[in-house]
Amino acid sequence: MPDNREFYQRDGLEYARISSILGETMSVFRPGKHRGLSYWQQKEPDAALILERSQKRGTIIHAEVEKFLLGDSHGKQSSTVEELMLYNIPGYINYLNPLLEEIKGQNTEDTSWPAFLGSPLMIERELFCSHGYAGTPDMRCWFEGKYTVWDWKSTRSHLEEGVQRKRRAASRYDEARIQVSAYALAHNLDLASTGEYPPIEQCVICVCYDWCEPDLIVMTMEETKKAAHEFVERFGFYKELKYSTFPRRVQ
Repeated sequence: MPDNREFYQRDGLEYARISSILGETMSVFRPGKHRGLSYWQQKEPDAALILERSQKRGTIIHAEVEKFLLGDSHGKQSSTVEELMLYNIPGYINYLNPLLEEIKGQNTEDTSWPAFLGSPLMIERELFCSHGYAGTPDMRCWFEGKYTVWDWKSTRSHLEEGVQRKRRAASRYDEARIQVSAYALAHNLDLASTGEYPPIEQCVICVCYDWCEPDLIVMTMEETKKAAHEFVERFGFYKELKYSTFPRRVQ
């Protein structure tokens, strides 16, 4: 979901935003990817429009998924028919439906964990880590018997001019792997440790298409811990860039 904050605030303290940490350290830790993105933005005349459409499409898909899983009363403001058609949202949801039904079936009322208050689905809830960073995971849920950090990604519609029907390589989501691992680390350090929440045991990045079934990039705990280690390194570098520690008092 769109969110331009650089910092999160809670109880008079400021926490570094996970996406800002990754964005501002990419050129040092992932220079090849950083150069590739910069080159694409310079050479693609419609780069700004493509990014704007991507953000809007993602916002609508998130809202539709939330309505499906939680019901209309919990969902965001409905998009217009024109918006749904413009971004071919029915195409994406059509191929997501079986997976959404599976997720919904695996996340019925759960009274075994005090913090759930019935539903184990945690959709777009802010997550703060006492070590000084914060973010908003797309979803935390049960999936195939494991409590999971879930991230939705959507590709461009095959109806857009020049777009081919081609699945995305998993390597394109290396930064997303680090982001979801940072969420998993925060959840396990600050929530699961209380005994009121189950620990995160895996992360899933779901890549959505409007012409075929989604791809699931499933990260084991070993992979999650490895990616979280890189995040910790990058967070340390970010604090040096900002000449600051986190959390810090709001100025």
